[in-house]
Amino acid sequence: MKDLCRVAILGASGYAGAELAMLLSTHPFAKIEALSGHKEAGKEMADIHPGFLTQSLPALQRAEEIDWHQVNCVFSALEHGVLLSLMDVIPNDKPLIDLSGDHRHLPLTAMKAGRTWQYGLTEIFRDQLRAASSIANPGCYPTSILLPLIPLLSNGLIDADDIIVSSVSGLSGVGRKAALPTSLTESAETFRPYSLDVAHRHEAEIDKYASHAHGGAVSVAFLPHVSSQVRGIVSTLFLRSASHDKVRECLQDIYNRESFVHVLTASKIGQFMGTRMANRTNNCVMAVTEKGNRTVIVSAIDNVVKGAAGQAVQNFNLIFGFDEGTALPVIANI
Repeated sequence: MKDLCRVAILGASGYAGAELAMLLSTHPFAKIEALSGHKEAGKEMADIHPGFLTQSLPALQRAEEIDWHQVNCVFSALEHGVLLSLMDVIPNDKPLIDLSGDHRHLPLTAMKAGRTWQYGLTEIFRDQLRAASSIANPGCYPTSILLPLIPLLSNGLIDADDIIVSSVSGLSGVGRKAALPTSLTESAETFRPYSLDVAHRHEAEIDKYASHAHGGAVSVAFLPHVSSQVRGIVSTLFLRSASHDKVRECLQDIYNRESFVHVLTASKIGQFMGTRMANRTNNCVMAVTEKGNRTVIVSAIDNVVKGAAGQAVQNFNLIFGFDEGTALPVIANI
């Protein structure tokens, strides 16, 4: 029997933090020791997320009040920029998995705030992650895009100068904070692009790791959209390649032994492709087809699971030597 790993979740009241609490509460080798929520300190998780009514969890507290001696690993699901103000509070000897964008834009392995950070796209950087103690978890859009894109760029199968990506996310991708654009009356029955006139914050992350795979500069034409559904991301990649069959074969060869990345056969792509295949799982499901003179890849994930909390738990399992799939769901909504 393995010893329980005692974890703290910072920002537990948000969607990603709550998803982390849900996944880790089912983990046979993890114990949730502390939960933080700055504005909700003193509240129970069930006061904010009623689904936790039957769970016995610590009350929310301020991060500064956590007894770090009782913690073996820290997950941070704080808003972008907030963790940086707490780096002096968290002991450097505690493994830290950051779900925000605060550390994604460093070099592939870089020292910052007394820690060496590793980018956490699990299936691509698995060997490096096993030895990591500080992990910058990827963004949700980049996860759906880079999982198909990196192997193709690494193997020289696509034109690196002509990559177009259109992505659609559910509303949970914008976070839990109340805002007029995501209120029901403003967001229901609509589907819209955003960041049309400015760079989306994930663009630099996508370009950076695509460039690393290619061995030269890559600039992806990326346009995000938001739909009125709650969960899920579908990213459609429009690529130029010599053969879409070779693209599919490459992705199948790379991922055929992976538990969470699935490349559909040609006969399945029209029948099954969509967020329903991935929602509430840690899966990334891909389909490869041809439209006009372009190879098209459609990639679907759950933005809160594989795009956030699930991938963080997958990385937690790696660094602590647990089976990689422990506590991670693989069966989508029926």
